[in-house]
Amino acid sequence: MKSIAGDWAMPLTSDKAHSNIHMFSPGTKMSSGRKHQSSLTWREHHQAKTKTVKLPAPIYSHSLAHAPSLTPDNLLNFLKADRECGFTGMTVVPATFADGFSEKDLVNIARASGMQLQICGFFPPNGPNPLVDESRDAAIAVLAKNIAYAVALAEAGLGPRRIVGPNHVQWKSGQSWSVEGLKAWLDAANKVAERTESTILFEPLNDNEDPTPDAFNTVFKEITEFEFLQLHYDTGHAYRRQMVTFSMQRMASRIGFVELVDPERRSLKREMIDLAKYQKVMAHLPEGTIIGLEPFCYSVIDTFNVGDLCKPDIDGPECLETDLRHLKQIGIAA
Repeated sequence: MKSIAGDWAMPLTSDKAHSNIHMFSPGTKMSSGRKHQSSLTWREHHQAKTKTVKLPAPIYSHSLAHAPSLTPDNLLNFLKADRECGFTGMTVVPATFADGFSEKDLVNIARASGMQLQICGFFPPNGPNPLVDESRDAAIAVLAKNIAYAVALAEAGLGPRRIVGPNHVQWKSGQSWSVEGLKAWLDAANKVAERTESTILFEPLNDNEDPTPDAFNTVFKEITEFEFLQLHYDTGHAYRRQMVTFSMQRMASRIGFVELVDPERRSLKREMIDLAKYQKVMAHLPEGTIIGLEPFCYSVIDTFNVGDLCKPDIDGPECLETDLRHLKQIGIAA
């Protein structure tokens, strides 16, 4: 089983697929008439800028609330449990998939569960660094593999035609960061997104996990140069970067996914983040923006060795249920 829980588990210290990759080669030509499904490009955001998110809204859960490694069987069980809880979709991380987990497998699982699936990208410490010239092609291959999952889901009507996550950086690696490297990577990623008629979102992280200086403002500034790139806004990482709700409002036109996460990974009912203020700001988010939760289960915290960052009072599945109940009480969740 090749997953974060397996081959990638050892390098994750506290020191701070599959098929169709060939279809994203530079020579590939795609039809230009196909519309994005469940996702808007920057041009569509701009053209429909008067349309915004309507609250209460459907909420996505996260696979990392359940396990650090996913098989077809356990993912289906997790999806069914979250649907029963009241979620309409789940964000999943292909880096945690077992060997042999194909796009067809994922489509069949989504269809059987009755849930939408959103793909989350991730570059582990021992994977390719997207900001370095010599490993950029390998990073593009990882990006293309993740997009292949998203495209398969979208074409089956089972998920947005885009990927989210910290796709701009190698996790917990401060080596070789440069603004020139970031610009070159974003340019390459935008070309992949354009060829595949998809959208790529970038999630600035806290300064323990993301070496990008002033990550939210830096990533936001750079992606505005590209049509097919958007922002994944996590309130927990924003809090740790001393960002306030005004920052979300200022960046709203480029946001495609919002994760309502407590900075200490505790249940949202503790209200360490003033969600009432975020609720008002969400009125500025473009139509099509997805809202989700991302509590970690205890086994994920142990596997990633991130106990210094995550201090949950309750395990992931219970946290999902508690947080969703709270979001419904304050009018964010449908």
